[in-house]
Amino acid sequence: TASSSTRGPVPIGSERPPFRQLACSSTFERGPFPRPAVRRRRLRAISAPHCKASEGAEVRIAAMHQTAVPIVDVRGQRLIEGVEIKELVTHPDERGFFREMIRVTDPFFGEGSFGQLSHSLMHPGSGKGWHYHPDQVDWWYVIGNLKVALYDLREGSPTHKRLNEILMGDVYGAKVLKIPPMVAHGCRALDTTHLLYVTSSVYDPAQEGRIAHDDPVLGYDFVSNPPVK
Repeated sequence: TASSSTRGPVPIGSERPPFRQLACSSTFERGPFPRPAVRRRRLRAISAPHCKASEGAEVRIAAMHQTAVPIVDVRGQRLIEGVEIKELVTHPDERGFFREMIRVTDPFFGEGSFGQLSHSLMHPGSGKGWHYHPDQVDWWYVIGNLKVALYDLREGSPTHKRLNEILMGDVYGAKVLKIPPMVAHGCRALDTTHLLYVTSSVYDPAQEGRIAHDDPVLGYDFVSNPPVK
């Protein structure tokens, strides 16, 4: 067949309609194609159970609902009663990534949980000592890297006086940490770190309890660097 460069000009109105590949098929059809019919046909193809592209989308959407809940901290200690960790699913491509953090339908969140969203920037090595809330719940998300300490102050709790240490951020896997009321929490930034956190109520000084960072009863060291091994 002669190439298009040797066929000569094509008369106006006699152009051959383009080819179109059918969804999930190697079959081609020649147009013209009425626009409404194409739209309906594509919708049916996307929802077809045999379409591999459709199956991949369903898997990705299902993964966004998955919540893995670790039961131990970095020291191998079981988590304090009521503390929960949601491991997040990241969807990367050449443009960057998409990551879903919290849904109102998450079991560890739920209707009526939102009070305020806050953002804290921490410089490398800086720390925030023990504080706690009588009624407020926190949900933490970290950009950067953060070492978090938790201590159960609740008398009558099955994990009363238990200490947890949790590493969060870019190096340690994307996660959201739920901190229940009367669980003291503090942290130290391992590099430049952004802490984004949702609270179940708006800021109220009456909800802000403080404990010295070096309190001997809690017995946690926020200051020292990791030991050299």
